[in-house]
Amino acid sequence: MRAKSRYAPNRKIKFNLAVITKDNSNPSEIAGVSLADFGVNVKSRNFTSSIDWTATPKLSLSTGYNYNWLNSDAVVDYFFQAPPAASVRHPNGHALFFVRNNFFFIDAIAQLSNRVTLYTSYRINKDLGQGSRLADPTGTPGTLVNSYPMSFQSPEARLAIKINRRLDWNLGYQYYNYNESALVGPRPQNYHAHLPYTSLRFYFGRKE
Repeated sequence: MRAKSRYAPNRKIKFNLAVITKDNSNPSEIAGVSLADFGVNVKSRNFTSSIDWTATPKLSLSTGYNYNWLNSDAVVDYFFQAPPAASVRHPNGHALFFVRNNFFFIDAIAQLSNRVTLYTSYRINKDLGQGSRLADPTGTPGTLVNSYPMSFQSPEARLAIKINRRLDWNLGYQYYNYNESALVGPRPQNYHAHLPYTSLRFYFGRKE
């Protein structure tokens, strides 16, 4: 199921909303006949929203929030050993995967002069993953739980300087702040970086 709405009370502001829901199933039986149960069920819910505001011809803002929700349940056949006990087979175990991702962004464009434009943005991702759910590999049936809880933030600012009709000079800075939850593993692959950059953009056919 998909639903989408767009509302513009005037020429300066626009509201956008969209929702997508999916229930997908890969059954392991046909007409009740099956040698083994290895079905997969996936449910997903996606919500997106944004507001676009053109304050003046030289200033515009865009902001929004997106949410991605997913549950996956797959029947698996696995062996599990908890020392000192012997390995035990779980022919109808369940492998569960969860996504609970929140995403927020805000972008701004400001024309500071006829030849200088400032672009700024800020983006935040936070996936809560499986939350407080824990695996139970020795249960009946056994359950394996997996997710990828993490957080990511990235502010950015860039100046575009118009040198002539065909050439722009860009000066920018971006910061990366990526952190994984301890649930991901004993050695989280966290990443923090400062990225100043410069570039040239060449145009074909642009007018002064």
